[in-house]
Amino acid sequence: MNQPIYREPQMQCIAERVNRPPRLVQCIQMHNEEEFAPLVLRSIYNEVDRIIVIEGAVKNRPNATEDGHSTDRTVEIIEDFKKNHDPAKKLLFIKIKKPWENLEAMKQTFLDMSIPGDWILINDADEFYRPEDIRRLRQAIEWNPQACEFVPNFLHFYGDFNHVAVPGPEWQPQHQRVFKYVRGMKYNTHPVVTDPAGHCTYFSSHYQPRRVMLNDFFIYHYGYARSNMDQIMKDKQAYYEKELAAHGAANKKFDEKVKAWFDHSERVLKFDGKHPAVLDVLSMPPRPGGQAVVGHWSDNQFYSKVLANEPYGNIWLCMTGQSLPRMMQYHNGLTI
Repeated sequence: MNQPIYREPQMQCIAERVNRPPRLVQCIQMHNEEEFAPLVLRSIYNEVDRIIVIEGAVKNRPNATEDGHSTDRTVEIIEDFKKNHDPAKKLLFIKIKKPWENLEAMKQTFLDMSIPGDWILINDADEFYRPEDIRRLRQAIEWNPQACEFVPNFLHFYGDFNHVAVPGPEWQPQHQRVFKYVRGMKYNTHPVVTDPAGHCTYFSSHYQPRRVMLNDFFIYHYGYARSNMDQIMKDKQAYYEKELAAHGAANKKFDEKVKAWFDHSERVLKFDGKHPAVLDVLSMPPRPGGQAVVGHWSDNQFYSKVLANEPYGNIWLCMTGQSLPRMMQYHNGLTI
């Protein structure tokens, strides 16, 4: 039997926008993030209404204390921010006295601490939004009461702050980053949420007209431009081997990423655009050994369309095979 389709009534969405301004909730997961923690906490502080931080690791995560916490200064940094740098009392800091069971349980906590109508902004500690983009996002939500999600694009900085990885399936995973919370949403698998009827809000066809791409809206990801990236890559590989194996998934792509990192074979694009202002305090020198630079980011076939606000689709969702989801819809970028 097919599951009933869950739909929010149009008039309910409009009335909600009239009666209550959108509330933006930044949700950050942290574990051993002392390099970026103080920056991400203040990165869009003035643009959001609430910040929820979960600190800790899931079971068997490397470099964690026995009770599942960071081994560096991450906890100290969060506590200091909450005490001395949170004048509007926006920060909710969550930690438990044991490792989290899995990523789904950790991320479900973000939803459980939210109220219907909240707009959830997911980002890891090494991922940044520009404040001006969040201001535009708030306006876009006001103008589009029927929207259920806004789809940012990724800039994955690789090796340093002057190069980004060439867009491709391995660099654009199916993660939801900016979506409207509805009571009953669940993280059955951590990248995407299901609605109260159990439908995937990412792939189900009746959600596609309500997913909007905002022009020039990026997530700036610096996870591959860290000073200790060699060790992180080794740890990440060991972790994901276990995590993906638990879900019956192959680990080949992570093996390839590790190999590409150490033999400098990952294809990258020259980046000379602006970074979020909060990153100005950091400087990442070019990675020793060089990289396989294959072009300029603004000339790339995907990024050039994003920057020009031309019709474009999330090209990495076009999958093959009868048993896999397939999304061929194209979105016009909303210009604000």
